[in-house]
Amino acid sequence: AVVPPNLTEWLQTSIGDNNPGVANEAGFVFRGTLNTPVNNARSYQLYLDLENASLDYHEDWPALTALNGRLLVDDETIDASVFSGKLYESDVSGVHIATRPNPQDEGAILTVTGDVAGIASDGLRVLREGYMREMIGSNMDSWYFQGTHHTRVDIAVPLLADAKGASQQVDVDFNMPLVGMENLSLYLRNVDGQLSYSSEKGLVGDKLTALLFDQPVSATLETRQDDNEQATLIHLEGQVDADDLAGWASRPEILFFKGLVPYQATVAIAHKGDAADTDNRTLVSVIAKSNLSGTLVDLPEPFAKPAEAERDL
Repeated sequence: AVVPPNLTEWLQTSIGDNNPGVANEAGFVFRGTLNTPVNNARSYQLYLDLENASLDYHEDWPALTALNGRLLVDDETIDASVFSGKLYESDVSGVHIATRPNPQDEGAILTVTGDVAGIASDGLRVLREGYMREMIGSNMDSWYFQGTHHTRVDIAVPLLADAKGASQQVDVDFNMPLVGMENLSLYLRNVDGQLSYSSEKGLVGDKLTALLFDQPVSATLETRQDDNEQATLIHLEGQVDADDLAGWASRPEILFFKGLVPYQATVAIAHKGDAADTDNRTLVSVIAKSNLSGTLVDLPEPFAKPAEAERDL
């Protein structure tokens, strides 16, 4: 057997020339003869017990650092088990990296599975950097997370350019005292729930809970594909004090509302599309509706409304 060129290239780029790691133990086994050009007449295995190493397994995904684990090359397959390490500032565990022949195309396919836990801002970086940025765009650049996360990663990346077989599943569980969305001038507190990104469904989230304008709110996320453009829809349901709503919306007519305003709102965030069309597309839009139940409208008749009545807005 001969190491395929794409696997040789992957080993060279992922380990690199200036890797800080050391191999505490190494083993190499070669079976066969050098007297024939037939590849199947030879086989080999390489084993490395690694400490404090780095593994830049793919340019589109964050590298692993300070890892302790084992690397095994067995003819045309590679397996790496990471017992501990770092992804950004978060701790990784149970990571398995493997290459196998691509069942959907030529060449090999790289698979990475594992768990990451740490500060919530690292989870946000996974969602908005590298490959994910191509899907989400720059709309989350002004967001910030405070709190903790637990992320499960399951990705498959072909090692040959333009080959089929790529897939991504990233599940991020958050527990965050504060989420800031500067581009929307919205600030959520006590955020709890899960965000997921998959190559099939895009960015989704279900049963997210938080405080918005100091009032309970529930949220769901979904990704919509329409006319070759992609957008994430954030559906919100809750209530807001009329004074807070007037200040955020900069709509003076809301100053005539008194009390809590129930609402259902959808925030649509357009993702990266054709660069030529970027300036002509609405990147963020908000649509909200309310029946104004429990809200007093302090206007002259016939526009006045008592709190107990309903009126669509």
